[in-house]
Parts: sequence; C-alpha cells; structure tokens
Amino acid sequence: MSLNENTIKYVPTSAKTGALISLCIAEQITDIERLGADGIIDSLYNPNKSFVGVITMAPSNIKNGGLYSLYNPEDMISIRLTEQQKAANIGSYNSTYILNHKNSDEDEEIIDDYVNLIKAYKPETIYTYSPFEENESKVRILKLVITAISRIVDDYHPNLVLGVSLDNNITFVSNDKLVKLGINKKIDFVNSMLSVYDSAKENNEDLTPSTLAINLSDIESVEDLTNLVTNLIDDYKIKILKNIKLLLNKFIYNVDKFGKIEANEIKFNQNYHWLQAIKDKNKAKQLELIPDKKGNLIIS
Repeated sequence: MSLNENTIKYVPTSAKTGALISLCIAEQITDIERLGADGIIDSLYNPNKSFVGVITMAPSNIKNGGLYSLYNPEDMISIRLTEQQKAANIGSYNSTYILNHKNSDEDEEIIDDYVNLIKAYKPETIYTYSPFEENESKVRILKLVITAISRIVDDYHPNLVLGVSLDNNITFVSNDKLVKLGINKKIDFVNSMLSVYDSAKENNEDLTPSTLAINLSDIESVEDLTNLVTNLIDDYKIKILKNIKLLLNKFIYNVDKFGKIEANEIKFNQNYHWLQAIKDKNKAKQLELIPDKKGNLIIS
C-alpha cells in the first residue's frame, strides 16, 4: 500500500487482525476514539473483526495547559502521539495511521491516501464526521472521504458509512437516517480509552464519546451530500413550522391584542427560534420559542 512519505504507522502489541474491518477517518488525534468507539467495541468483541484508525493532519498547536505548562510544543506533540498509542493498545486496534498532512491545500494528496487505505482494507464500515459539524475543517474531511469512496472503481463499496456527530447535536435528523451508536453497553471501556489523553484533559478539551451518527451509505458524491443536508434541514423546518402553527392555536391569547393573525403575517429569524406576530406595520409582539429535547417548540 502506497501512502505519503510522512505517514507514521503504529501496530499495537495487542493488535487484532480480523478480516472484517471498521475504518475510522478523522482529522486529529482524540477524534478517533470519539468517532469510532462503536467500531472499536464491535471489533474488540468479535474475533472476525478489527479496527483501523486514520488521523489525517499532523499534530500541531497542542496547548501545554495545566500540569504540562513546562513542556514545549515539540514535547506536547510527542506526548499526544504516545497517548494515542496507549488508546490503540487498550482498544487492540489492527493499526493506526498518522498521515501527517500539514496544509489545507493538500486535498488531492489526502484523497489519494484515503483511496489507497480503503482499497487495501476494504472496510465493512467507515466512520467519519457528520456534515453538521460546526468546525469547517472536519466537514472538509468528510467531503474528502466521500470523494475518495467515489473514486474507487473496483467492485467494492462499504456496507455502512457513518457521519458521526462529535457533539451529538443531530437529534433533528429523520429516523430513517439517524443511527444510534452502541457505546452505552461498554461506556466504561470507552471512557478508559479516552482517559489516556491526559494532556487533553489538562487543556479542558472535549473528550465526550459520540452516540449519534447519520447514515451516509448511499451518498456517492459531494453533490449527493449537499442534497441530503438540504433535505434534512427542509424536513426539520417543516416540522418546526408545523409545531409553531399548533402553538399559535394553543396560545392565541398571547396575541389577542393584535387581532387575527394571518399566515403571511408570521415571520421567523434564521434560526426559527423566534416568532413575530404582526398586526400592522407599526406594532409587533415577539414570543420566544425554546426547542425541547425532542425538537418540539414551547413558548417561554
């Protein structure tokens, strides 16, 4: 398998070599265990499966917070790499790859590495980022993964491609696309893997494991991905607007003083968290709508 010359491969002493591979492709160290915990658990307890982690970008700008304040930047990189190897040993990974890409303009080189890794391992499942991540660089990794899969012309396609949400903020996704990851059955084990990132804890970095993902298995291009995101947002918008209409019927007394409200007199801000009931051009009343855990809106 040909990868860029800066790639570092690590094979744990406890490596599992099952033929059915779960492949996790992440941007940075610590994300492997957060995104791929479901696959790590699945592989650990099945002799026919194994887990491969891929970290795309070279470690950099790791803060020396807390007890690590006396360490220089080079030391922090070495410490973080060692922590990742400890996590791989606990999870008995097949192997991990740190591709060590450094620039944001290396898309084609990154895609080439992804293509070669996917061809070599032919993973049953691929874990990567959700398209709803707030961090643009993580969505970029997802787009490169989708592009890499689309360029593989062999008679192969992963059975499952999961866009995992780092902050589990995708509860609005329709049930046919939402996947609940099975980490709760072994949450203590998952936390034990993440606990090795002591330098991250001292920097107050988020090490929460992910529990939700979007099924991206039928996505064949970045255009498909864009259409999926648009459709999911539109579906959620329809649900929210329906809930608001129901709320207007329930809380009509809140707007009685403004007279009858027509549909074209209702306006929303871009987040759909505010409703503005307008009687005329000179008067308006604003009601705050707060989404509950199920995505339903309630008037405060």
